[in-house]
Amino acid sequence: MARGPLLKKINGVPASPSGSKVLEKRFAKMRLSESGNIKKKKKKKKASLANKGNITLFDEVANFAKTSASHSYVTEGSRPAIPFVVYEGVKEVADIMSRPDWPNHKLQSDLHQAEYILMVTCRAFRNLLPTGWRYAREYASALIAGYGEVFTRDDLQYIA
Repeated sequence: MARGPLLKKINGVPASPSGSKVLEKRFAKMRLSESGNIKKKKKKKKASLANKGNITLFDEVANFAKTSASHSYVTEGSRPAIPFVVYEGVKEVADIMSRPDWPNHKLQSDLHQAEYILMVTCRAFRNLLPTGWRYAREYASALIAGYGEVFTRDDLQYIA
């Protein structure tokens, strides 16, 4: 008596006769999941990568504005020099927030746009910023208060 081709079993379930191991495993898993003998594995999300793929530009700018500032409200001693374009970005944010009609919708959209430009500028010049320097919205006016002298170094303007 002749027998047909021998079907392999994967996890106790007969696999398909197609011959492809990848397809055999896939069909076996589908059969097991349909029968209820196998539980679907839940993928654990890492805490640091929770919103990495779903973060919007608005969230990214909001996170940038929430960071705690350093060197922005220290009054004693000399402040570290920062690139002048970064200073201008912080000054623009401080000017928007100091307007008398500050909490209106138009000014908030202007603030978000200015903070986005500042965020991109800080990323571009991150190697030229002092170590540990961070922007924080609530200290923007204190940051620009202590700077005044503009000088040029390596073909780039700095302010100290």
